[in-house]
Amino acid sequence: MSPRTRPLPPHGKRARYLRGCHCPKCTAAHSRYCKEYRLRTQRTGRMRAEVAQAAEHLNGYIAKGWTQAALAKALDVNASTLRDLLSGHTRTTDVDVVARMLAFDPGDTPPPSEWTDPTGTIRRICALAVIGWPIYRIAREIGLSVESVWNIIRGDQKVSRTVAARTAEVYAKRSRTPGPSAITRTKARKKGWNGPMAWDDIDDPHALPEPEPARSQKRSEARAEEIRFLAGFGIAPEEIARRVGCSVDYVASQLGGWRAPGIPRTKEKAA
Repeated sequence: MSPRTRPLPPHGKRARYLRGCHCPKCTAAHSRYCKEYRLRTQRTGRMRAEVAQAAEHLNGYIAKGWTQAALAKALDVNASTLRDLLSGHTRTTDVDVVARMLAFDPGDTPPPSEWTDPTGTIRRICALAVIGWPIYRIAREIGLSVESVWNIIRGDQKVSRTVAARTAEVYAKRSRTPGPSAITRTKARKKGWNGPMAWDDIDDPHALPEPEPARSQKRSEARAEEIRFLAGFGIAPEEIARRVGCSVDYVASQLGGWRAPGIPRTKEKAA
């Protein structure tokens, strides 16, 4: 298999001249850049500076635990550019970049971590699967490959703060609506995964899922509360039953107060 190469920039760009195209348009673009560069240098002084000292300064922070990505964000420098500067691949850069590198001093501030506890992310993905959202749909909405999502579930891949935040957004959007896949729902339950109702604090690593009976009771109480809420607007029982997903008799029993949520038919007055 031949190695992948970047596509050439369009004609008339200096970048294409640097890639070997010396046609009139590309040559003109290169000449124009050189003239503008000389003018800027004459007006403002030196434009580029040696980066060795600044790179040594930052490499000291990398030894203390800072990552190149964290440094690039703190300095407002492109991550790949900073990588080339610190590795010595690029020996000069703009003077203002060198100045920012030399001025960098976080004091006693600890290096920011790119990674976070994966507990909440794993539980959210599994919970969405339990209610019928396929893994491939979850992966697509988070912005990851299906393989990466499975690696996260198995604990074989670290979770960045960005991925954790995107997963939380998807979960907030989808966790209140059943997904379209009965197959995913069945497989998830066979794996012993827990749905959204199982967690009081889904991010707490020490939290345990609630037993299924307790979850069923919670769902029933939430449904009963929704029935009473809709009835307060004068909506007909038939329409309430359609919206909530239950029978008209169940709506009547809740509104009549003679059937407690989650309890089989009884003549006892609901508490």
